[in-house]
Amino acid sequence: LRQSLLDLYKRLDAYADAQAGFAAVDALTLMEAGEPGRAVLLYADVMRAYLTRRFPKATDGLITSEYVKVLTDSALPILPEEVAEVLEAADAVKFAAAAVDAERVARVARSADGVVRDVQVAYEARLAAADKGKGPRGRRRGA
Repeated sequence: LRQSLLDLYKRLDAYADAQAGFAAVDALTLMEAGEPGRAVLLYADVMRAYLTRRFPKATDGLITSEYVKVLTDSALPILPEEVAEVLEAADAVKFAAAAVDAERVARVARSADGVVRDVQVAYEARLAAADKGKGPRGRRRGA
């Protein structure tokens, strides 16, 4: 039971950390500060950090295509294109100095948050199903 609680706490921390990360990026008001590209990079970083905690084989050193492939091979419960879209937007800013407007920042923010939320929901459902299959543990008859 103690290990189950520790595991639950660790899982919830990853989600709580991601939500706090998104809120911190929002609080920076980077659009208003004239740094929309930085906002895209940070939203993508928060999403990637969350996914890396959920799927440890998806390490920081991987390029976007490798990262998405590792997630797909690790039974990512959503369409890998959803992750790729956010990471490719960040890559365009990082490597090609792509121009970003407010609409693009908002779309990346929504997508990154949606990926995290959807993966968390699927993760919790899978854990609940696994716990349900264990059943109650009581004393056996005649013991």
